[in-house]
Amino acid sequence: MGRKLQEMRLAIGVEQQFSKEEILQGYLNIALFGGQIYGIEAAAQYYFGKPAKDLTLSESATLVGTVQNPNAFRIDNPDNIDASTNRRNYVLGRMLDEGAITQAEYDEAKAEEITPNITPSQQGCMNAQYNAQYFCDYVEKVVLNDPAFGATYDERRFAFQTKGYQIDTTIDLALQQTATDAIRANFPAAMEGLKFGGSAVAVQPGTGHVLVMQQNTEYDGTDAAKDNPALTSINFNTDYDYGNSAGFPPGSTYKVFTLANWLQSGHSLYESFNAADRKYGPFYQSCDRPGSNEAYGPGNDAGANFGNINALQATQDSINTGFLAMAEKLDQCTTADIAEALGVHNANGTPLETNSSDIIGSGSNNVAPLSLATAFAAIANNGESCSPIAIKSISLRDGTEIDPPSSNCTQAIDENVAHAMAVAMKTVMSAGSGSASNPGITSEIIGKTGTTGGTIGDGDGAAYTWMVAASSGFSLAVWNGNVERIDGRLASMRKIGQGWTRHEVARPILAAGITKYGAETFPAPTGDAVQRENVTVPNVVGMSVDAATSALESAGFTVTVGDSVASEEASGTVARTNPSANTSAQEGSSVTISPSSGGSDSTDGIAMPDIVGKSYDEAVDALSAAGLGDQGTQFQWQGSKDKPVKSTSPAAGEIVGPDDTVTIQAED
Repeated sequence: MGRKLQEMRLAIGVEQQFSKEEILQGYLNIALFGGQIYGIEAAAQYYFGKPAKDLTLSESATLVGTVQNPNAFRIDNPDNIDASTNRRNYVLGRMLDEGAITQAEYDEAKAEEITPNITPSQQGCMNAQYNAQYFCDYVEKVVLNDPAFGATYDERRFAFQTKGYQIDTTIDLALQQTATDAIRANFPAAMEGLKFGGSAVAVQPGTGHVLVMQQNTEYDGTDAAKDNPALTSINFNTDYDYGNSAGFPPGSTYKVFTLANWLQSGHSLYESFNAADRKYGPFYQSCDRPGSNEAYGPGNDAGANFGNINALQATQDSINTGFLAMAEKLDQCTTADIAEALGVHNANGTPLETNSSDIIGSGSNNVAPLSLATAFAAIANNGESCSPIAIKSISLRDGTEIDPPSSNCTQAIDENVAHAMAVAMKTVMSAGSGSASNPGITSEIIGKTGTTGGTIGDGDGAAYTWMVAASSGFSLAVWNGNVERIDGRLASMRKIGQGWTRHEVARPILAAGITKYGAETFPAPTGDAVQRENVTVPNVVGMSVDAATSALESAGFTVTVGDSVASEEASGTVARTNPSANTSAQEGSSVTISPSSGGSDSTDGIAMPDIVGKSYDEAVDALSAAGLGDQGTQFQWQGSKDKPVKSTSPAAGEIVGPDDTVTIQAED
């Protein structure tokens, strides 16, 4: 009784301010006409494909009758036509009784068959301009997910639809067009036999401003998208809550977080370790994150094998075994913590996992391109991570300002760690796998590629590919790959001609973005992050393996026992080491022991030529002339190739086996 009295009082108050016609008009403009169709104009356009002012009497009565029970009378469902016809006839009868229509008008309208002309409207972001539909959808979801705009989702939705927000966003429309052109030219909207996707997203380091957000498909949230793979409302660039994407395996882009952990834990860029093709692990984990840390040995791309390398080389050439060797000395929980601090997380909101395969980005983690762009922006921003934002300002129609969401900036990693990471990541863009994306306008650009995803049947581990790169002013993530499995399979991007296109997309966007937003010189790292104290390798030849291990560890090295080799030393004792005795190597570096199998080593390798003092080209010629390249020996050049050779390991005259690695140190 009390509620009804209150409604009567409110109704009287409304009638004192508005006429009956105005009240009816206001009601018709907000009434539900079935599904998500609100308002008589939207209903006329959807159900009959015409403006409300052009409706016939029969059509008008049909829609007016719908509001009593919208889902029972909506005529886009053929099963409702009979019930809707009866309801229309009732409305016409009441109009006749009230004298609103004549008998002739009644008879003509009643005799008219209801003939729907269903015309889905392009609502909301489907109408967005400047090829920014997915960014528009992202902005809308930012508002709908932020408690600053209402305590509940329903409150935020109502405010978004009724308050007339005037939103100034962060998108750079010129760069958005550059990204659109690059994607349209290289990533097809759909491909036969697979669900293909490709995207690009860019953020500004230091502000978190989202500057670019585009993908290969056309934005469409209607039923038409169900049967057309070129149409979707899923935003490949964002987390699930901001676009319904579950993310994708990050591949080798994730290796940079092991690099950060390596440097943060006191290791250096030039500290060597053994990256031979073997089983690595199990790996240490101090927390209860999900993940299995069993032994793991995936090998390297194209079956490449390595000996002693350092973190810079592992990063430049994206050497799986190198990062697994680094990870053996680290806490995997710390790696995941660093990744999350920099802005990377699973797109579905679950914690990052620490499976052994996650070390090289091939495990259970699935991340959004936006989070990787954010992380690389943080590395380029001296280790300070700024959460992504898409809104600069919001106001109401009357000019009232509303506080927009702000970027949360935190120091995720130490500045010196970030600077050392930049040294290694710059080589990816200058001489490594990212060089194809480098526009060549600055040397101050860092990056990392990623290729991963175990395919089934005919795969080669290239179900997803990435290119993530950043300058001090611009950070970009480009991705392409399988959106979902088809008949349990994931297609190889290499085998369908999409293994290289990430570079064709990234290069013009990076050129335009860096030109506009800058690329300041990355500060040089200092201290142990670059190079720790050099220590002389003790001579352990002839010792037992255990005694040699103890002596090397006491000198500050880690030890790996390699394969046995023929040698004049007693069987089971140490035949040689790499680096060899009396050479210097960084403290903490790995020394590989080669036990003797007895016999003579005179035919088990080639004598190392003396190349000290020679230029790079002269050294290469001498090594080639000695036949070392022919027997498959690996070579590692440390320092500038513009400087002459300072020392080698093994030293001149020592025997170099087919599986050995020769380290060549240039002068400072």
